[in-house]
Amino acid sequence: MEEKYINKEIIGRIILVIEVLDGIKETVNYPESFKIRIYKNKEYEDYPQHWHTAFEIIMPVENTYKAIIDEKTYNLDMKDIIVISPGTLHQLFAPPGGYRIILQVDYSVFSDIKELKSIFHMFHPCVLITASSMVHIHEELSSLISDITAEYFSTLRFREASIYSMILRFFVILGRNCTDRKNKLSNIKNKKWPEYIEIFIDVCNYINDHCTENIKLDNISKVAGFSKSHFSRLFKQVMNISVTVKPRV
Repeated sequence: MEEKYINKEIIGRIILVIEVLDGIKETVNYPESFKIRIYKNKEYEDYPQHWHTAFEIIMPVENTYKAIIDEKTYNLDMKDIIVISPGTLHQLFAPPGGYRIILQVDYSVFSDIKELKSIFHMFHPCVLITASSMVHIHEELSSLISDITAEYFSTLRFREASIYSMILRFFVILGRNCTDRKNKLSNIKNKKWPEYIEIFIDVCNYINDHCTENIKLDNISKVAGFSKSHFSRLFKQVMNISVTVKPRV
């Protein structure tokens, strides 16, 4: 049954938080043909377990914020950033007072950029960026979120182009940080790296393209050209994450 959760905040226009929730799937309504949606959320209200096909970036600006993502709890301090991958189940819990920037980006924004599509598996189910855990990129990423938000609520010419360019910059910085895996691949023979990386780029692109479907391990291992057991072992070794296939509700 389709249910509507509507929270309204006036910032020159009406911003809807979770507008349409069909079961646990949220339908993100973007403004016109623009594939990015931002709001400054000041509501003292929790949001039930849900998922969507957008990337979601959350940064508390005043006070803290809490998220349960893929059954793990994240307590965010001010200026902490969390990036939630498409298709990931999550719940959000607000404290009394304060506000946070919540930014949603449709996956199609990156659909024609192979380099970005191939690294999105590294963001699953989410990436937490704090001043202590990612000291060399945190300040730049938090500044980008603030600049993107200011541009979003402006009336400047070329506003959309400017926002898209900053969104791409955000994911390029984060992607470069996440692909620094030299030490984690040290137990794989150097001559095999290019072969395995190319195979698993194709696998991750397949997963991203079918993230809203019930993907089976049989299908994924066939894309890689390995048996299920060999694929699972190599995927963990190369990508540093385990293959977990859950039925989509």
